[in-house]
Amino acid sequence: MVRVLSLRLKEIEIRGFRSFTSPKKIDLDYDVIVLTGGVGSGKSSLLSAIEYALFGTTFEVKERKSIRLDDLVNDFEKEINIKLKLVDDSGNVYEIVRSKLRNKRGRLKIITNGKEYYGKNCEELLLKILNGMTYEDFIRYVFVRQEILEALIYGPPMRRSEALDRLFGISTLEEAFRGIPIGDVEEKISELSLKKSTLENIIKQYGTPDEIEERIARRLEEIEKIKSRREEIEREVKKLEERYKQLREIEEKHKTLTIELAKIEAIVDNLRKEIDEMKTTIGEVTKEEILLTASELKERISDLLVEFLKGKEAEEMKKLEVKDEQMLGEFIRKIQKAIEILEDIRSEYEYELSALNERIISSREVVSRLKNKLNALLLEIDELKKKKEEYDELLLKYGTPKTVSKKLDRLKEELKKSETIGAEEKALLEVLKRTVKELTLKGEVECPICERKMRKEEYNVKLNAKIEKLSRKMIESDKRAPQLKSEIEKLSKALDKMHALEGDLVDYQFKQKELEILQEEVRKEEEKYYSLLETVEEAKERVERLTRALRTIRRKLELIKGYYELKKREEELRTYERRMKEIRKAFSKLDYSPEKLHNIVQRLGELKVALSQCEREITQLENSVNELKNVKSKVEEAYRELKEIDRKIKTLEKLRDRLITIKNLFRSIQRDVRKKILEKLVPIINDVFKKIYPYEDYEELDIKVETKRTSEGYERSVYTIYAKRSIDGEWVPVLNRMSDGQKVLVALALIIAFSNLRPRGISILIMDEPVPNIDANCRRAIVKTLSSAPGIKQLIIATQNPEYEDIVKVGVKKYGIRGRIYRLHYKGREGTVVEVAL
Repeated sequence: MVRVLSLRLKEIEIRGFRSFTSPKKIDLDYDVIVLTGGVGSGKSSLLSAIEYALFGTTFEVKERKSIRLDDLVNDFEKEINIKLKLVDDSGNVYEIVRSKLRNKRGRLKIITNGKEYYGKNCEELLLKILNGMTYEDFIRYVFVRQEILEALIYGPPMRRSEALDRLFGISTLEEAFRGIPIGDVEEKISELSLKKSTLENIIKQYGTPDEIEERIARRLEEIEKIKSRREEIEREVKKLEERYKQLREIEEKHKTLTIELAKIEAIVDNLRKEIDEMKTTIGEVTKEEILLTASELKERISDLLVEFLKGKEAEEMKKLEVKDEQMLGEFIRKIQKAIEILEDIRSEYEYELSALNERIISSREVVSRLKNKLNALLLEIDELKKKKEEYDELLLKYGTPKTVSKKLDRLKEELKKSETIGAEEKALLEVLKRTVKELTLKGEVECPICERKMRKEEYNVKLNAKIEKLSRKMIESDKRAPQLKSEIEKLSKALDKMHALEGDLVDYQFKQKELEILQEEVRKEEEKYYSLLETVEEAKERVERLTRALRTIRRKLELIKGYYELKKREEELRTYERRMKEIRKAFSKLDYSPEKLHNIVQRLGELKVALSQCEREITQLENSVNELKNVKSKVEEAYRELKEIDRKIKTLEKLRDRLITIKNLFRSIQRDVRKKILEKLVPIINDVFKKIYPYEDYEELDIKVETKRTSEGYERSVYTIYAKRSIDGEWVPVLNRMSDGQKVLVALALIIAFSNLRPRGISILIMDEPVPNIDANCRRAIVKTLSSAPGIKQLIIATQNPEYEDIVKVGVKKYGIRGRIYRLHYKGREGTVVEVAL
């Protein structure tokens, strides 16, 4: 394939990558492109998309390791799709297409002038297209991040030197230097020395293995003597334990009889007390009296069962016989069962009584409610009755509504005619008055009606007579009209009142019928209420009678039960008294002496203490023997380890000396590499600086390397950038003397110079959020000069500072730069939206 040079970006299509949800196609075929927008708008996502398309990873994934590749997939999409088009100076178009499903490996496709390439060789082909530019080259001198500029401009000497080493690609030497583990070796030597000292102390503490062996032999002899004494004690213990066992059996029998006797004596005392209390409770009562009471109780319960319709139970009760005391237990059980039946009957009656009381309350409430309703209805009827009387008076006075309506129509017609005639006569009267007035003044006038000549002498008297007649008629008409109006008003009110009262008359009739129905309902409910009252009284009387009977039955039953329990206790007392006599006879047959048992127990205790002492001494001696054996093994092991540690310490000391030599060699190599790079780089830096620096206060740059000692005592090279001041030719440190904007231009000159020093396959520079606190002149200089700097054919700036938009607009108009401004906004689920501002 032909070697590709001077690539620039032409176009990018993004979907599903970071903040880009829906597909976006962005034209990149411009000299200067500015991306503006707030935090989170998608500027960095767009730059990372270019980075991902070229290398299949991003700075956050590979360098910072703050996220995973799957985190690049948009939250609302399943797949990343990016197509990046590049073009070279000859017009050849290269399309790089990368895609990645979540939790899957990414895929790469390359299209060169319409020909597609897939598979494993695509990455090698892409590396050839980029003229061998690796990802590390890209992040050093193509994609300039804010932290690189800040390190070069604001960073302390060490941080600035580390940034330059990374830019020069020699940071691996420093990493290798730091990776040489001299500290680990020295730590291991110290650790082994400490262990050696510990082993020497062990040998000093315990002595030699032969000395330990002698101590073990002495302890074994002591163990044998103690074991012999233990056997003599065990034989004596065995004889005493046999005698003790015999005495213990006798003692157990004695103890068992003693306990049993004590229990029976306690029971007898309690029974005697209970019998006395029971005799006091029931009094002096004979067997015949109890049997008679039982017979009466049986008859009373039978009668109650018959009364409350329990015939079967009553028959069984009548069959029950009580002829002697032995039958009282069964009698009491059956009587209690019969009482339970009667209690159930009483509970049923009480439940029925409770239900009846609830019905009475409900019936009383119904009666009360109906009576309230009846009273309210009577009040309504009284009111309606007054309305009926009022209607009858109007009917008597004016007649029926129909008659009043006809009379009213006639009066209205008469009033209308009167008003019409009055108006005509009034108009005629006015004409006559005006004519008489003109005759009086002129003596002759034309008739206003027929236009005939009229003279004063002929018509004056006639006209005055006519005027007088009309005037009287008008007066009469004026008197009649108010009378008609008054009469019409009176009849209208009467008619309206009659119409209004007609509805009340209908209500009166309905209410009368409703009253009859309601009175009948009240009567029925009251009868029902009083009937319930009678039923309740009967139920109450039954419950009270049954309660009294049960009270009497229980009292008699308690007397019978008391007598029955008394007889049982007396029989039980006789049984326990017989057992007491038997136990006392058994005591006299036992040959038992507590003193003999006590002496044997005391001697056994002494012997067991002696045995325990023997066992303890044997155990202590055996433990001591085991410990000495362990110590012997430990000392022997210490001798062997001590020899091995001495060998290791000597080996590690030799290794430490060799590593120190190697580290010093790495420092020498670093100095030589920096010197060679700076010899080539400084002339290029000055050539670039003169082209892009817009001021005249400084004319030349230089980078010097100073050697400093680190905290570990090794040499460390520190870069210092100097600028030659035009006014006096003095070299001054850039960091201390130049403004932030000037330092940015110096840093960019260094980056551009280094990128021209190294072969590259892409002629663009990407700046993500350039240092913001620089003046407008410097920002204009950055855009203008970088767009035409050596080796830079395309500049992309991502920033939150909107002033860059104005700078690009000026550059387009004034310097003929091909520029484009994109404004980015983030709109939630829709993702990043890209608007063209220029």
